[in-house]
Amino acid sequence: AMTCHSMQGSQAPFIVIPVVRAHSWFFSRQLLYTAVTRAQRMAILVGSEDALLAAVRNAKDSKRRTFLREWLAKSSTRGE
Repeated sequence: AMTCHSMQGSQAPFIVIPVVRAHSWFFSRQLLYTAVTRAQRMAILVGSEDALLAAVRNAKDSKRRTFLREWLAKSSTRGE
């Protein structure tokens, strides 16, 4: 078992994707696309149709909040 992000840049012949409401707080169209595109031959979605539809509808812009800009600014003032 692996997450779709741990397979970044890789693919597998078959992928099984759990699609359940328990994960709905972070499951989005972008994450679903990422998971499905890891499959070379077949992607199997297991779960509920309403959770799948909720993920597809969740197309919010997911800006990453890494604080990289702040960290770089702080480290440049310290001479690091």
